[in-house]
This record gives sequence, C-alpha cells and structure tokens, in this order.
Amino acid sequence: MSTTGSNKNKSVDRATIGLAAQLRAMSLRNKQILYMPFDEEWSLRQDFRRRIDREIIQGNKPKVAIGSLKMVLRLARNILANPEEDKYRRFKITNCHIKSTIMEPKGVLELMMDLGFRIKAENFESICVYSSKTYNELRVGSSIIEEILEREVKKQEDEERRQERVKAEAEAHKQKLQAQFLDDRQSVHARCQRERHLPPLKGIPARKGGPRKAEIATIHGGS
Repeated sequence: MSTTGSNKNKSVDRATIGLAAQLRAMSLRNKQILYMPFDEEWSLRQDFRRRIDREIIQGNKPKVAIGSLKMVLRLARNILANPEEDKYRRFKITNCHIKSTIMEPKGVLELMMDLGFRIKAENFESICVYSSKTYNELRVGSSIIEEILEREVKKQEDEERRQERVKAEAEAHKQKLQAQFLDDRQSVHARCQRERHLPPLKGIPARKGGPRKAEIATIHGGS
C-alpha cells in the first residue's frame, strides 16, 4: 500500500471518530445527562455539617455537644453493624441517659430525625424507632459525626491543656509572691533582732535646764 493511501485512511478514521463523538455528545445532551454530578452525596454531607455545627456545637456547651454526638454515633453504628437486629433500632426516650444526651440538648433530636429515627407510641410508651428503609442517610450522617467529633474532641483537649497551663502559671505566681512575702518578713525580723542587741549610741548629753539663750551684744554709738 502506498503512503498516500495510508494517510487517506487515517484521515477517514479520525473523521469517523470525531463524528461518533459528536453524535454521542448530542445523545447525552438530549437525555440531559451530559453533566453528571461529581459527588452525589456532597449536598447531603453539607446539610449534616450545617445541622451539627450551627445547632448542636454552637447551641450547647462543648462537653454536652460532644457527649450527645458520641451517643448518636453509637446508636447509628449499632444499626449499621446489625441491620437485621430489631433491638438496635428502638430505644425508650424516658431513659435518663437518652434524655440527657438526645432529648434535652439543642438540635440533637432533629439530627436523629435526619438520620431516619421517628418518635412513636408503643405499649403506652414513647419510643424512638429507626424506620428508614435505606441506610444512606445513616451512613453519610455517621461519617460526618465522626469527622466533627474528631475536630471537636481535639479542640476540647487543647482547651483543657490551655486551662491547666494557665492554672499552673497562676499557682506558680502565687507561690512566688508568698515566698517573697515570707522573705520580707524574715528580713524585717532579723533586722529588728540585730537592732535590739546593738549597744546604745554615745552622744552629747542634753544640757540641764534646756538650751542656753544666746547673748546678743548691742553696740550704742556715742554722741
């Protein structure tokens, strides 16, 4: 085959490939699937982050928020690890620990609802039940809780270390002031002891009858 014929075939192949690509793009555009989302769960993760940061972290004291998120994560992990076990899908909201970590802190019950939990009456008791048929929200929400817990626990540990350092510095300063005060007292006491045992100073005795009046001579001029 000649070189000219080979180049001609290559040109035809490129044109065919280009035309096929254009047709494929037009087909995808007509089906409105040309631009697929890069991360379909991005919006869901952002919703969980906003819920946790704005309502739970900012709405409660750090220790309360961390304790509540740990409790929610524990409940979610139990369901994810045991999807067929009904006992992990429900709990009484009258339980003291549940009340203090789930029901009372701000935003925590709303987070549970986002994860798929619902409150219902059963045997004349109010219980919280996970009734969602899918685990997507529970899985994504759990990952965001883990992410935020790691951040907040580190912040809390750093703050506790800072407070301990400030407390230690204040105690050291207090001890230094007390030591200086004791040193000053000891110095004053030692000086008083020395002065008490010193011999009396020899000086000129005072004149009896008080000081003598000065005699002033007056010179009168003659006439």
